[in-house]
Amino acid sequence: MPEVFIFTIERDQRILKMKTSGMGAYEIARELDMTPTAVYVAIERALADAVRPDLDTELPLAVERIDAAEGKLWEIIQRPHYQHTVTGQLIRDPDGQPKIDSGPVIAALTALHRWEERRAKLMGIDAPARQHISIEMIDAEIRIQEARLETYRKGAIVPAPAPIPPPRLAIETGWNEPEAPG
Repeated sequence: MPEVFIFTIERDQRILKMKTSGMGAYEIARELDMTPTAVYVAIERALADAVRPDLDTELPLAVERIDAAEGKLWEIIQRPHYQHTVTGQLIRDPDGQPKIDSGPVIAALTALHRWEERRAKLMGIDAPARQHISIEMIDAEIRIQEARLETYRKGAIVPAPAPIPPPRLAIETGWNEPEAPG
């Protein structure tokens, strides 16, 4: 195997480790004197070459990473944040008290929400409820529809099928949209 190829594999693996440890692509690019695009390409190459771990190993690690991220976000949410001028001076209200800056808290809450969605997806919490449909149920529905069609062909008035109930709201069911069939 050529020496350059081995170097590329090792560098790609190093970049992937840096990325999974929490570093951003721009930060990695600066440290390794690369472009951010080259970092993303290296990460994709490393992921393509990586052996996929089994779910029993990966799931607890993913939940642990989510827990750590959520812990940091809660620290940000609970810490007071004050408004500053462009030059870094503290902004005070007319009473001389520092003005509260809600921006960092809102950003942390948004990120926390995304992590909670990720956890729910990993754990299958948001998966829509599955219904069991048997062959007998399908056969019965086919017989009903065939009888309706035969009645229609004979010229008789066919009663309209029972109306389909409206979909339940996301608030009632706890889910927002069904997953696309896959």
